[in-house]
Amino acid sequence: MQIHSFSVGWIQTNCYVVLQDSFCFIIDPGTNSEKQLSSIYNLIDQSSVSDLFILLTHGHFDHIMGVDQIAQRYHCDVYIAKNEYALAIDPFLNQSNAILHKDITIQSPMIQLSDRQIVTKNNQSLFEVIYTPGHTAGSCCYKMENAIFSGDTLFAGSIGRTDFPTGNHEQIMNSMCILRDYAKDQNFDIYPGHGESTSLQTEIKTNPYFKL
Repeated sequence: MQIHSFSVGWIQTNCYVVLQDSFCFIIDPGTNSEKQLSSIYNLIDQSSVSDLFILLTHGHFDHIMGVDQIAQRYHCDVYIAKNEYALAIDPFLNQSNAILHKDITIQSPMIQLSDRQIVTKNNQSLFEVIYTPGHTAGSCCYKMENAIFSGDTLFAGSIGRTDFPTGNHEQIMNSMCILRDYAKDQNFDIYPGHGESTSLQTEIKTNPYFKL
């Protein structure tokens, strides 16, 4: 599995392109800039992938801005947690109206995912969905092999803010307990929605929010 990270948009959101055999996963494409998207397109077009998927950790505007352009270019499926669908189609909930003074929504069809759902294709397991509400009501993480893509739930040394619409501090603290349980059997690399990558064991040992 190859993981490529692109820092996109003026909030410097991490967009990940994951190449695994013939599959390509584009996680949180948070830019509609053709210049920034061209780097992502070049990587995909130069690879040998035949099946593409867009995965969204949550519906804030800085994680969804490039969804429709990529979906139209590659005719790929878009996945989002069931509880997060409302943010992706509501510019007031996803903060685009308040922060950008523009209405950013996803027009492409979206496949809604359930907690602990394992998505497969051709009898091959692609990824597992982990519901981790708190930053938003439907925030989720995606587990692939030894990697967890944590969106704005877990950062290196911190967690996501909970003062935006549908955010909830109690929920995000419970989500830390959910992620802690995954470290019992394996140490995972953590790829967050902003900032540097880390590991789950490192965060459990050093992140103050795991100690509360």
